[in-house]
Amino acid sequence: MILDKTSPKGSRIKTIHKRDLSKIRFSSHSDFSGLHQCYAEAFKAIHNTRFFRLPPPCAQESVHLKVLFDPNDHTQFSIADQYDLLLAYQVHGSLKITLDVHTYPEDAKLQQQFQYAAQIEFFTFLQSHSFNINKLNPAKLLSLINQHIHPKILLNFNKKHTSKVRKKLSLEGLAKLLNSTHAKLNNRNRKISGYRE
Repeated sequence: MILDKTSPKGSRIKTIHKRDLSKIRFSSHSDFSGLHQCYAEAFKAIHNTRFFRLPPPCAQESVHLKVLFDPNDHTQFSIADQYDLLLAYQVHGSLKITLDVHTYPEDAKLQQQFQYAAQIEFFTFLQSHSFNINKLNPAKLLSLINQHIHPKILLNFNKKHTSKVRKKLSLEGLAKLLNSTHAKLNNRNRKISGYRE
């Protein structure tokens, strides 16, 4: 997982096995709050299917959620990558959760690598699920992606999947990410605009 790859040796503090997370408070790590806004917006439209990182229903294994330790509050953890797993827990409340508690890397280069990898993971999340376009706000999601995803990631995606080689994602590119069409997303935007008028 990303946190394992980017954190220095010894950064894992402990492992907590939990089924009920109601007494534990989670917040977005400040370096990842924009990315989490992207996840939250996309989750509004996700079909009620198995999430790509969850084990099969018949499996007995728990879901490992990487969290960051708050030295000032032992009931408070912050989330960096894997934000979709926390959202999935809120949908499937019976999941068995294992919290792998880490410290956030202090090295600036490692922090950048961590953020970059987490943003790529968000694209994997979008491409691994189906979405109900009628529940999606394409314009808002597109704006959040262009604001919070690294331009290099957007450029590489555009080079591979669209006709526009640029550092911003277009509606065409978003349609590719969501396995939809430009026309469907454009029609959805028009409907939303019509509701507001």
